[in-house]
Amino acid sequence: MIVCIVGYMASGKSTVANIFKTKGFKIVEMGDTVREEMKRRGIEINSESVRAFAAELRKKQGNAAVAKLTLNKIKNTKGNIAITGMRSLHEYNYFKKKLGGIKIIAVSAPERMRFERVLKRNKPDDPKTLSEFRKIEEKERRGFATNKSEEKYGIDKVIDNADFVIFNTSTQRALKEDVSNLIKTLEFENKREAGIVQDQNR
Repeated sequence: MIVCIVGYMASGKSTVANIFKTKGFKIVEMGDTVREEMKRRGIEINSESVRAFAAELRKKQGNAAVAKLTLNKIKNTKGNIAITGMRSLHEYNYFKKKLGGIKIIAVSAPERMRFERVLKRNKPDDPKTLSEFRKIEEKERRGFATNKSEEKYGIDKVIDNADFVIFNTSTQRALKEDVSNLIKTLEFENKREAGIVQDQNR
């Protein structure tokens, strides 16, 4: 089983991914794949160089370049997999074509709540004002688009087409329970699609 965990900044994607990890899923972070490739090429790694390298990959190999780079790692990983770091519909379409029936799980929380989480975690590269926060988020929504026609492929379109949505607006305990229940649903659906169990509603 392969799932992709997506969402806007500070929605709780990493927290949800960690819960999947405790349930036996292998986590494949697309950003880690970029950093591994940079290391292989002897390129200095920092937040700015990672963004520049990923942008250069997309320029040379198309908007699904990072997904292409990640594919081999996914194929070499056994068991259930949760992919994180997806940024655009281009990447989703590429994975869907190459991997088949992947499920998209969107993690959602209101803007104000997410901004407060950003301020609380206080990472060096995080925005310090709501205005900066919104500018970064707008770039994410556009999915690295360089023109209007490309904007329809942004992360917001991936979220709109999610198979499941997790609302991360309460406690960590509630989130863990919601994700655990979702994993049970995914496991049941996976078995049903494989013909191992039958739909009781038939």
